[in-house]
Amino acid sequence: ARGAEQVSEQRARDAERAQAELKHYQVHLEKLVAERTAELRRSEEWSRLILESVGEGIVGVDAEGHFSFANEAAQRMLGFAPEELLGQPVHDLVHHTHADGTPYPRETCPMFHSVERGTTHYRDDEVLWRKDRSSFYVNYTSVPLRRDGTIVGAVVVFRDSTEQRKAEEALREREARLETILMTAN
Repeated sequence: ARGAEQVSEQRARDAERAQAELKHYQVHLEKLVAERTAELRRSEEWSRLILESVGEGIVGVDAEGHFSFANEAAQRMLGFAPEELLGQPVHDLVHHTHADGTPYPRETCPMFHSVERGTTHYRDDEVLWRKDRSSFYVNYTSVPLRRDGTIVGAVVVFRDSTEQRKAEEALREREARLETILMTAN
């Protein structure tokens, strides 16, 4: 009986030690999870601060061509609140018509091609449309987003180029006038 009692006591001590060890590992694991969670929060906050600090509009487009993200600059330039953009089709909402008023078929849209075909595009001759139905010229780059080799969407970075276009047009007009003056002077 004494032998069985000793074995039983030894097992109880081993169980207590194992339980203490498990508690130690649990506390350690909880500490690691808390540290990693804090690191992730800091990283996400840093990314958000960067995206909100740039002057360019930055939008995320999901695999179906809908807004999945729009930074503050994009919201301001387009005149939409975030809840008015998110989940809406990008092409139908802000890229549906050319500057001359003709329809812009989605099938010919470089932004759509980034999602559909996985191609990167830069354009400096197109317009985006605001909520108030006015348009503005943009320079933009659309780049496909891939996860494990599969296209999951695109990122579009754009800048309002209306003032730049006006300045270039004024310069062309001055050059044409100067050329006319020089030709009539000869």
